[in-house]
Amino acid sequence: MLKALLALLEFIRLGITEADLVEKCLDLQYKAGIDGYWCKSLPALVLTGNHTTLAISSPQYNPSNVPIQENDLVTIYLNPSTASYCGDYVCSFYVENGVARHSPLFNQEFIAGAHALGHLHAMLIEVAHIDMTFEELYQLIHKKTNDWVLNSWTISCTEWRKICSI
Repeated sequence: MLKALLALLEFIRLGITEADLVEKCLDLQYKAGIDGYWCKSLPALVLTGNHTTLAISSPQYNPSNVPIQENDLVTIYLNPSTASYCGDYVCSFYVENGVARHSPLFNQEFIAGAHALGHLHAMLIEVAHIDMTFEELYQLIHKKTNDWVLNSWTISCTEWRKICSI
């Protein structure tokens, strides 16, 4: 599946839509031997541009036909299953100046967000353990992010760089 996600990097370009990416995801998963999806009504969820801020699940999801723009975030969620195994894959790609990348290079908001995500991932690796409940993990991450944003839903790129020591 990692190969499928990385193959998408070459496919993502200006003018491609969420609907185009959903079709490409289905094709790549099929070629990788995937024969099902544990969320049967949602084999691929692709969010681009303003849609990346949505909290959405299968009943409400309808891929957009709005083309990818010059500086868009593209988030792809896959949930393949085969035999008795299920997968859960999420990946974000950064479109900067019309070029899709796995890591941002120029856009300061993308860079700050990627560093914040890396910081949260490192915290997850450090604190998570097999006996931890999702609620316990949620509370730790919730506290950390609330500490970062000081009970605000917005934070500047400069503040993120300070928080993440970049």
